[in-house]
Amino acid sequence: MKKRKNIFVWVPLVVAIVIAFLLRFYNLGLRPIWHDEAFTYELVKNFSLVDITTKTAFDVHPPFYYYLAKIWGSIFGYDIFSLRTLSVFMGALLVIGIYLLAKKLINEKVASIAVFLAAMSPFLIQYSQEARMYTLLSLLSLFALYFLFLAFEKNKIRDWVLFVILSSLSLYTQYFAIFSLFALFLYFVVFYKKFEIKKRITFIISLFIIFLSYIPWMPIFYRQFTMLREGFWIPPVNLYSVPNTFKAFLFGSIDMEKSYLVMLSILLILVFAFIIYRYWKKFSQQIVLLFLYLFVPIMVTMVLALRLSLYIDRYFLLSIPAFLVLLGMFFGVFQKKYTYTLLSLIFIIYLVGGYVFYTKHAEFARENGIKSAAEYINQNYQEKDLIVATSPWHNYFVLNYYNNTGEKAKIFDKNGVPRITEAALITEDDIFYGDKEILAGSFNNVWVLSEGKNDKTEELEAKLKKLEEKNFGPMVLIKFNKRPFNDLVWSYKLEY
Repeated sequence: MKKRKNIFVWVPLVVAIVIAFLLRFYNLGLRPIWHDEAFTYELVKNFSLVDITTKTAFDVHPPFYYYLAKIWGSIFGYDIFSLRTLSVFMGALLVIGIYLLAKKLINEKVASIAVFLAAMSPFLIQYSQEARMYTLLSLLSLFALYFLFLAFEKNKIRDWVLFVILSSLSLYTQYFAIFSLFALFLYFVVFYKKFEIKKRITFIISLFIIFLSYIPWMPIFYRQFTMLREGFWIPPVNLYSVPNTFKAFLFGSIDMEKSYLVMLSILLILVFAFIIYRYWKKFSQQIVLLFLYLFVPIMVTMVLALRLSLYIDRYFLLSIPAFLVLLGMFFGVFQKKYTYTLLSLIFIIYLVGGYVFYTKHAEFARENGIKSAAEYINQNYQEKDLIVATSPWHNYFVLNYYNNTGEKAKIFDKNGVPRITEAALITEDDIFYGDKEILAGSFNNVWVLSEGKNDKTEELEAKLKKLEEKNFGPMVLIKFNKRPFNDLVWSYKLEY
């Protein structure tokens, strides 16, 4: 009888895993590739593991995720569906990890609720369907936390070793892992007296080993940090940055009116206060750990973002496991029938959030436009045609992913290779200077893709003969041809 009961204990986890896989595989290949994923594809498909190390030294992220993606792609293929399946499996493992963490910290009931919240979370689903490192970051950081808690509890060498390995790998995955480690250090400081001397010493030694493991990458980290200080694309923080992050945790990457963000903030403060009130006597240490793990990365980033461009919601995917466990604690207070009602309500909210994200997200309009434009170029491309993107951020890498002509697209930049983090994958051969190619006349037609008209398209219209112009959502595709020589000379006289 006891054995049968033990089997049923795992039923919520098994069901949640099935739901997690179904939701993460649903429409996995339908969503268009976006700039960062296209960068991943370009990097892991065309470069060796050694070259990936060199190239990522000029990016803003460490290389470990790209190593895994390279190995995964070499086995299953480099198309975006195959690369995204790596994140799907990591996302499913993350769901399992949230269950194990909640069960270890609180109890089985909270774990059963938290695991369903994780399986259905629009934010987790979104980044489990992207060929990027954020789900891996959350996964490694979560299990580092899990094994540290086990190590403090039982002081087994195995748990300490796993904590060190997972923490080191998380630092080689994404730099925000530093903040989760800082949260764990603060937890150690707060409850310092509760730990035996052996555990205190072992924890300090573990942190020192993690530090030593990161020394080879530190010069690169410093150089990339210097790049951030010079300026980055991430917008500055404001009063609504943190509420926006919690909105993303609940509903995914959708827009919300500021008044609703204020109400959401008040509601979450009440929820957190209720959790502390109901659980503090029995689980005070666990509550402090969860709140530190949730808030330290966010608040430290807020402070740093006053001087640096750092704050963006997806970087806090490492904090969402603590948030979901806390929500599980909140729902776990109610009687079973009320818990089911509240979870059903959350599920409806999740569905609405997911629907809005996948149907209204601005990025999709742009990326779908690039995809359609690339398909049109593929159908009408002629030998010696040039394909040109006006922006290295918004359309170049995505255009190259969908480009099947055999002629790699170029970036229109009169100054040469642009000073951007993605420049490691761009060479002089990838640049369209404009005047140089036009005067040489070594092309047939020029296909120019731009997000709306701009000074670059206007310049080309003055120097080339426009054959056609088509709109694909926000993207504009213009086909140019060489102008007669006399007209070309006249246009340059007017300019110079």
